[in-house]
Amino acid sequence: MSAEMTLASASTSYVRSWVDAKGGCKPAFRELATMPHMGKTEFLGRKPEEWTDEMVEEYEQVFVDCMLEVNTPSGMRPAPRGQRSSMYEETGRDKAEELKRTFVERGRAAQRQKLAQAEASRRQAEMDEKARADRAAKAAEEERIAREDAQLRARQRAERQAAEEAEHRARSERQAREAAEQAERDREAAAEIKKQADAERKRLAEAKRIADEARQAREAAEEELASIRREREAEEAKAKSESRLTARLRQEDQAPSPSASGMTNPFERSPDEFREAMNASLSSVGLSSRIAPGNCETTKAYRACEFEIDGHLIVVNGPMGGGAGTEKIMMSNEAGNPEDPSFVNAVGAIMSVYAPELSKMERTDLYGGLIRQIRSEGHKASRTVGGTYFSLLENGGTVDFFVIRE
Repeated sequence: MSAEMTLASASTSYVRSWVDAKGGCKPAFRELATMPHMGKTEFLGRKPEEWTDEMVEEYEQVFVDCMLEVNTPSGMRPAPRGQRSSMYEETGRDKAEELKRTFVERGRAAQRQKLAQAEASRRQAEMDEKARADRAAKAAEEERIAREDAQLRARQRAERQAAEEAEHRARSERQAREAAEQAERDREAAAEIKKQADAERKRLAEAKRIADEARQAREAAEEELASIRREREAEEAKAKSESRLTARLRQEDQAPSPSASGMTNPFERSPDEFREAMNASLSSVGLSSRIAPGNCETTKAYRACEFEIDGHLIVVNGPMGGGAGTEKIMMSNEAGNPEDPSFVNAVGAIMSVYAPELSKMERTDLYGGLIRQIRSEGHKASRTVGGTYFSLLENGGTVDFFVIRE
């Protein structure tokens, strides 16, 4: 066998196959003996994670064989394994340990780090997806509760309307009976005096005609005068109202909100404190409307209070599960007119208490935007400002205004 012999016949393993593919030990030795520097991704055509401990051991053996072959004079055969110098064996072990330490183990550590990062990313994605699902479930539950509350209000309104209609029918029937009885009495009296009236009928008829003409002329003149006065009074009242509104807007923009003092989060108030905060807000802007004492009770789910202002029902709920503070405020306008002045004033007072960071003009723009949205898009409009959810909902001729802590 020649000194230039290849190692292909000795083994079919990877390192020996690689040396054989390079043409033998001498052409391959320079690359075989050069350790991969920092940042190099392959050695002998393999990535760090592809190197096994058996391949490193094979590298040590092949390196010693090749080093011996390279250093053996031409024409001589390399010494067999048992007769080799220990220097070759030590050099082979050092090279194998250096390969394993600086290339293989470093690559394995980098691979483990990539796998760990991928696992962390996967877990974070699962947590984010769960958080999104929890938020969606909470929003759906709140929507369901709001819908059930609106349906309950609608049923109560229908029951009240049915009772009022029944009372109206009974009153109308009673008045009809009384009118019929009175008519009968009148007919009897008329028959009694008809004999006396026949003689004077013509004279009375003429006098009545003259009197009726005079009365009609007077009533027409009075109606025309009253119409003119009503138009004038309406214009004067409109001018005074606009003047008072302008003054109140200026006063509210300049004065600090009474709900903002001493409390960083207005939703920390319990439903029972709603009336006091609202009346303070109404008083601060010069409005005469006030909220009377309401009814409060604690259900299995939350603390709830009902109040009324200018004929508008207000329901204030605490958090689900009975926690402290306020979770939701709902005010109903049964007339279905979101621009009713009394309803608008109450909305402004609620915003002043539960969104004290907004100025009067910002509150006006926010509510005006909700009205425009519900007129253009359908029965519902909503906006979230500073973590507070505001919405308008049209439901069977009724308009409900909601303020919900998110």
